[in-house]
Amino acid sequence: NNQTRTGWVGGFSNNGSRLIPLEKTVTENGLIVDRPSLTIELASEDSTSVTATLDLNGAERDATLGGSNGDSALLDDDRFAAGNGNAALISASALFVPDANGDIPAAQSGLSGLSTNYEHLEWGFFLGDLNPDGAEEHVHLGSWVAGDLTPTEYFSSTEAQNRGNATFSGQLLGEVVTGDEQYTASGTYQNVWTFGGDGTGTGELTLGWEADTYEGMAEGTGASFTGTFSSVSEANDRRGALGGSFYGPSAEEQGGTFFISEQNPSSDPGATNPEYSVSGTFAASCKKTTDQCDE
Repeated sequence: NNQTRTGWVGGFSNNGSRLIPLEKTVTENGLIVDRPSLTIELASEDSTSVTATLDLNGAERDATLGGSNGDSALLDDDRFAAGNGNAALISASALFVPDANGDIPAAQSGLSGLSTNYEHLEWGFFLGDLNPDGAEEHVHLGSWVAGDLTPTEYFSSTEAQNRGNATFSGQLLGEVVTGDEQYTASGTYQNVWTFGGDGTGTGELTLGWEADTYEGMAEGTGASFTGTFSSVSEANDRRGALGGSFYGPSAEEQGGTFFISEQNPSSDPGATNPEYSVSGTFAASCKKTTDQCDE
């Protein structure tokens, strides 16, 4: 049977002169991306292939990977990959061998705190060359997260209304650009979400990233939410934003994209790249503290 998963991407593409976030998470007006940009179709026409379509930054950078006539592999619903000769997407479950708890040993990934222990979403990596308007852009090592979106009607249901607060905890995975350096890092994500019962909700954000703690707020309607946050450190002025979705029939998990930046006060305000910039994805599941999450 065909399965379509919807999700988000993070990371940077390089056109030779500047780095561009794969998602425009923050605009000059402070707007936040609030719609998923990735569609993954498992077991398409020949029941063994994978098709991944990326609509990056609106329609500026599109890529179709795999398909029945492309390069793809489908081992099962969790382990798959897709490519087109220039770019490739692979799930973490196909790339790593997790331990009995679903956690990925740091010795395999070189990163800490990553897990495949999610029931309604998958995540992984995206890399290769995009060709917007005939101009090549290279993605060093982007990330993605996608899954089965929570039905909109759930958020107005009696179940959601009675749920109260729910704590979603999980991981951050992103690309960092600072000066001449570009590297991959991981961190922690927490969103204490209050279900309004009328289809809306709000969340208290706490993110741990590169020895910094970030705090902020999120709000949403239906399966989508956005948020902003800033570092609690007095040593920097790093700020960020995120856009995400709920996954699972009863909003058991969250996934999305996030962005952090800091402009050097002494640099040209019109500089192409900020002093410190991060683009990545997050994945989280709900912890059962009372009765707000399923066992």
